[in-house]
Amino acid sequence: MALAFDVATFNSGAGDRSFTHTPSGTPRAVAVVIAAADNTLGGQAVNDTVDGVTYGGVALTRVLRAVDPSTTEGGSAYLYFLGESVPTGARTVVVDDDATMANVTYGVWVLTFTAASDVAVAATKITEGDVANPSATIPTLAGYSGIVVAGLYSGINDPDEIAIGAGYTRLAGSQATGQDFGVMSAVCVHGAKSGANVVADFTALSNDVALVAAALAESSAQTPPYANVTIS
Repeated sequence: MALAFDVATFNSGAGDRSFTHTPSGTPRAVAVVIAAADNTLGGQAVNDTVDGVTYGGVALTRVLRAVDPSTTEGGSAYLYFLGESVPTGARTVVVDDDATMANVTYGVWVLTFTAASDVAVAATKITEGDVANPSATIPTLAGYSGIVVAGLYSGINDPDEIAIGAGYTRLAGSQATGQDFGVMSAVCVHGAKSGANVVADFTALSNDVALVAAALAESSAQTPPYANVTIS
């Protein structure tokens, strides 16, 4: 069985999040993508607003965080991951929000994956700041074959104005959420990719951006499994 996308759950709101994710198959990996808007005076989303994520009581590893430091439309994107000993069946997902930042608005996607073996993060990339057509070239190796997961925070106020790259699927739950000083859109995608330097890309006008992208692969297919990974 090759690495394959299973199912996704979306949840949003402010403060700590607790909700249920129900896989369709037997999960071998889980990824959690978070987009956090700044809902506080002075661009506080540049602070780290997520204390941790658990899936069925098991702590996930933070793989990436990207930040757009704008004081008018600031925000962050996070990616957490677990690729071994994933609990089966319906499980509670908890996002632990920093207590001092309880009014930060989040969009949270939980993605599970099936596979024949444990799953590893093969390579990662972030993109930050004011850019048009935000993309991330992930430094995968020539023999890479797997699935890329990418999450985009944007200052654009309508997620429908953000197109996704070829080969990617946009997950339900793309959203626009008001802030004190502006608005944000959050989009999460996944897609099967292979080869060296795979790209996670979006098409949109220049705006505030925090983009996280990770290439996942079965551990048995990577030598060594984390040869090209950066953990933030």
